[in-house]
Amino acid sequence: MLWLSHRFVLLFILVCFLFNVGCPPPTEGFEAELRFVTPLNQSPMQSIDSLEISFTYVGETARDYLIDAPFPREQILEDLPRAEAGELRVDVAGLVADATADGGYRTVATGWAEDFPMPPDEPIELYFALKGQIGQLDGGLAHARSDATVKLLDDGRVVVIGGLDGNGTVAPVEVLFEDGLDLTQPVSVTTYGDLPRICHAAFLISDSGTSMDGKVVVVGGDTDGTDHLCYPDEEAAMDVVAFDPDSGEIETLSTLDAPMMGMQGVDDLGEVYPMFGGYTVEGSLFDPEYVPFTQPWQFNPESGAVEERDDFGMVERVHHRVTLFDEAQGEVLVTGGIWLQNQADNAERWTDSGGDSSGGELVDARIFHTATALDDRKVLVAGGAQTTDHEVDGTAIASAELWVQGGFTLLADSMASARQRHAAAPVGTQAALLCGGVVVPGATPLDNCEYFDFDEQSFTTLSTVPLNPGGEGMMALPLGDGRVLLLGGMNGNTALDQIYIYNP
Repeated sequence: MLWLSHRFVLLFILVCFLFNVGCPPPTEGFEAELRFVTPLNQSPMQSIDSLEISFTYVGETARDYLIDAPFPREQILEDLPRAEAGELRVDVAGLVADATADGGYRTVATGWAEDFPMPPDEPIELYFALKGQIGQLDGGLAHARSDATVKLLDDGRVVVIGGLDGNGTVAPVEVLFEDGLDLTQPVSVTTYGDLPRICHAAFLISDSGTSMDGKVVVVGGDTDGTDHLCYPDEEAAMDVVAFDPDSGEIETLSTLDAPMMGMQGVDDLGEVYPMFGGYTVEGSLFDPEYVPFTQPWQFNPESGAVEERDDFGMVERVHHRVTLFDEAQGEVLVTGGIWLQNQADNAERWTDSGGDSSGGELVDARIFHTATALDDRKVLVAGGAQTTDHEVDGTAIASAELWVQGGFTLLADSMASARQRHAAAPVGTQAALLCGGVVVPGATPLDNCEYFDFDEQSFTTLSTVPLNPGGEGMMALPLGDGRVLLLGGMNGNTALDQIYIYNP
């Protein structure tokens, strides 16, 4: 039987009576059932000592409950405050005793629910997950894939385009969370027409003042690829295509003068949509000639075409990383990569104002690494592989280095696991999450994630809840609130459809 803290009741009544602060609406309370929904790979109910449940009414605390273990997944709470639908929110914290923590307790799990009917005619479902760990969502991608383009729309929907499924390029476009990111329900997926692509560039257009706003634009790529090495097997795309998430329509905007492959773009600069690296294909299918780009290109949302920029001379490279590290100044860092037998051991800086700028020399040359922007113009470059052959992948390395104001410093505390073709995303402004990947391409992927803390200058393995399995070429998508989605990947030659979420 649940019990209500007597001290809180007295304090609540006194504050409400004297100051009229935090008082629930002056109507009769009601009884409701809470139902805890946890990720598929977690059982946080078994690892906590008590639950702290807080009901908030229009921004003011309305009721607090403190419940000691053991407790079932379904709880009956009495005397809940009435409110209008959508005005009441419930938050739950799972606590463990910790003498070193403030108040003697440490929060190890969190959950929430809101926008439920009042009074509830069904159990209130609360998503409840371990804090700082990876949770597997119920449901996943409609089409298993790795190496896809994943874009977060302003309304919370997620667009997935292209990628590989172990046999070839995935064609269907899918949109996740059409009704919002409701973690208490299975992942909702809607599929649209075919847009097979791999090794392409993609942009989410916003604030351009054109009809392109809200659409995802895809430039070039391989339409029939079978691997991640960015050599066209049969056909290289010569079109610029837009997908409209609202209508589901796919529209050809323009035709390229020649195929474009292996570029990486940046779509957070407003009216400017640049892409760096890659190459074009000349000659015939039977006698192709691969010509690397030595200048950036950009997509023009007004004309729907791709234009060459001649204000920045670039090193030839593919399998590099492009990172926007200063959105206000429009500054981009291009790191690593390879062209033929020449692995790039340098970085280049680009700004929309143009002009060449050295980004410094990498301590370790690398491809298939990640480069994650942190606050104060810092970029974490982690993992990857070293090789002298574009067509043969090397063995992963565990080194990581930090780029700050034009120079690289090798971190004394390297990654816990050597990994390449992994996923990475910022967590807030001073941390990063790195997940999955492989030591050697095609091998069993790593089943854990690492958390990089800039203040501590160290990596911590999140191994309590392993990925099952991890993925080579999995995709990471930061949600803007510290949470990160991890999608798909490859396990050997088997494509994965699973979706995980990191809860900070």
